[in-house]
Amino acid sequence: MNKTLSYIYLFLLALTIHACGLKNASESSEEIVEGIKIDTSLTLENLQLIDSVDELVSVTSEPLLTYRRTYCFGMCPVFKSSISQEGLVSYEGINFVDKMGKYEAMLTAAQIDSIIQRIHDVNYFALDSIYDNEYVMDLPSIISSVNLERKSHNILDRYESPRELKKLYKELDDTFATLEWKPAIETE
Repeated sequence: MNKTLSYIYLFLLALTIHACGLKNASESSEEIVEGIKIDTSLTLENLQLIDSVDELVSVTSEPLLTYRRTYCFGMCPVFKSSISQEGLVSYEGINFVDKMGKYEAMLTAAQIDSIIQRIHDVNYFALDSIYDNEYVMDLPSIISSVNLERKSHNILDRYESPRELKKLYKELDDTFATLEWKPAIETE
């Protein structure tokens, strides 16, 4: 069986494990499947596989990007959004936005590439984690996080962030404005 099929098999196995759940959180087992070691005590959100050459392979449900805007004393738009690694955008409009409630849309490959390029252009992982001034009141925050190429970084942007970071936010806003949103199906 080739390596890709092994990873697909392991991903499906992890989904089954996650769906069924372990009876006890301390339960753990290791299995060897076609030269790949699986630790079933890991959750689907951070599944790690060690292949036969001891190379760490991550299968993650962490979003590529999360992006939200928070309240202010005025009429600031308030929403939460996330973009999956595959380009699924989940959005929840909370206050002073055109779309109130939960929606989903799909990005094209070109849109995903453009967002990833902007993340690289802004050098997102080298930016500070907080842009704020505690003496300036009534400013909304933009809170973002990126998980890309085995790196992750979070930024709280409330005051005097770099211009390039603002361009990333503008690109996200502009991209979201072009998407065909559908009401999200609630699952529990």
